[in-house]
Amino acid sequence: MWLFFQLIGFLYEQGSVVVISNLPFGRWGETFSADVVAAAMIDRLVHHAEVLTLTGDSYRTRQRRELLIKQNRAERAWQPSRWLSGLRGSAHLSRILERLIATAGVVD
Repeated sequence: MWLFFQLIGFLYEQGSVVVISNLPFGRWGETFSADVVAAAMIDRLVHHAEVLTLTGDSYRTRQRRELLIKQNRAERAWQPSRWLSGLRGSAHLSRILERLIATAGVVD
């Protein structure tokens, strides 16, 4: 925390700084464990700054959600009871498949 504060203090009005954060300024005190230090850093950062606020999902959030959807579809694709329910006319084939599933350790 103090190292970042010193860096911002050193670069204040001396050079350019780009800071990317997923927290709004109001929550920086939680991260730096001191509201006074966070307020001083924010004051120095925004003094001559252009603040850009981006909204929407990040690429990581979107990719994670798509991955979970794919995994969920893959898990639902093989449901023995669903497949066996379509074999109502063939009780013998149904019993054979149930035995194969039970011996293979596949859980519905």
